[in-house]
Amino acid sequence: MYLAGFEEILEAVLARLGRFVEARDRADLLAPAGVRDAQALMTAVLRAAPDADPPEESLARAASAAGLLYYGRQLVQDDEDDRDEATRLLELARSRGGGDLADERADLRDAVSAKPVPGPADQLDGLNLRAAMTPAGTPLAQLDECAALLRRALAAADEDLDPRMYESNLIGLLERRYGRTGHEDDLREATALSESLVERTEDEHPAYAGRISQLALLEQMVFAQTGDAATLDAAVDRLREAARHTPPGHEDHAMRLSNLGRARKLRYQTTRPEPEEIAAAVALLEQAVAATPRDDPHAAQATRRGELAAALALHYRETDDVAHLEAAIRCAHEAWRLTPRGDHNIPERLQDLAVVHMLRYRVTGDRADKRTAIKAARGLRRAVPKGHPLHDAAEMLLNEL
Repeated sequence: MYLAGFEEILEAVLARLGRFVEARDRADLLAPAGVRDAQALMTAVLRAAPDADPPEESLARAASAAGLLYYGRQLVQDDEDDRDEATRLLELARSRGGGDLADERADLRDAVSAKPVPGPADQLDGLNLRAAMTPAGTPLAQLDECAALLRRALAAADEDLDPRMYESNLIGLLERRYGRTGHEDDLREATALSESLVERTEDEHPAYAGRISQLALLEQMVFAQTGDAATLDAAVDRLREAARHTPPGHEDHAMRLSNLGRARKLRYQTTRPEPEEIAAAVALLEQAVAATPRDDPHAAQATRRGELAAALALHYRETDDVAHLEAAIRCAHEAWRLTPRGDHNIPERLQDLAVVHMLRYRVTGDRADKRTAIKAARGLRRAVPKGHPLHDAAEMLLNEL
């Protein structure tokens, strides 16, 4: 089940077909992601009406697009499974009013018999920048188009070009695709390419720390899916290595410390609930806050203080040392002050404020802490929709108060 909805998946399948007709890029057409999209498209149209037949038009559109994708695939590689699926889906589309799609099938046959269009090697740097600037939440069709263009440009570039400097942004596109689908194979593809890139990067390479950090963050996503402790341990080890390769004074020094601190906090909360683990997380996050320049954007300062506040609250719960709680309250308020109005981290800031003041209210009984905690929890409940995990967290906080 994809996170993206029906129209977004349909657009992605149609765009992949359009790219093949235009550029004759066989690798793009045969990419496993295309099959996943076609399968997800049919699932989405059936899911839209779980207790009834799906709307005729929607089913015809989905079956037409998915059927054409399999039709194009079987033209390229003459695979019996592709041919059977194309026949089934195209017949389904025809039976629901989708027509015989003769023109579309002819376009695909013409594309198969024509020579591929050379990749835009002269646009490589521009495409690399586009990939780097593509934000999370970008629709699948745009992510896939950017990735396909970047791959084609790399394939057409001079042989002496080092492709590694472009692969990090390609990995980023694959990660964002996973963010739209939630499909483990998209995450697996991004992780495999990241592992390959790290293996081909020398320890002394200027980009080494960044590349192992990227892999570690992907491994944390894998851990979130699988719960495999060894995967999280590997991520922590990589982030420790990245921090070691990023000395004080480097522009990424604070970020590397923060990444490692957050990973150890996650490990404390999941697979290794030991006092030493949360103490190490707090120490690293304190170093990250101290290493963040005052002229850094408020977002970076606020995020790191927010992470530290949450870690200090956990440390207090582990040790009952009120000094940790007081430090958590200071950090939570500093993070709130530095967070711009409308920032996407507002809910997390409100949760931190509610938690730390609730904890102090339990210690002191001071009703001012209770009022502050209730106000923050109510703000959190308003800030996120029902069904969101933080909305449920707000309800739990209010019930406890």
